Amino acid sequence: MSAFQPVKSAGKTLGVLLASVPLAVVATFMLGSVWKWLEATHGIESWGHSGPAEWCYAASYVGCVLLLAAIAAVVGRSSKRGQDG
Repeated sequence: MSAFQPVKSAGKTLGVLLASVPLAVVATFMLGSVWKWLEATHGIESWGHSGPAEWCYAASYVGCVLLLAAIAAVVGRSSKRGQDG
């Protein structure tokens, strides 16, 4: 373990969190039909006159963070294997 490992880890985490913001905004609008279906089917307020509800953005953000974190973990694991072999 190198001395810079905590800094690298924090940098990757910050990168995932920041990269998820614009991706989540796009995903929220792309999932507009899902939010409208959810509202029509279950009565959960998700799409108003000014766009998606805040919780829709939050749900999309959490999903994007999880997706990007999984991708980063797989890429990190495969790059470590390449260095070992």
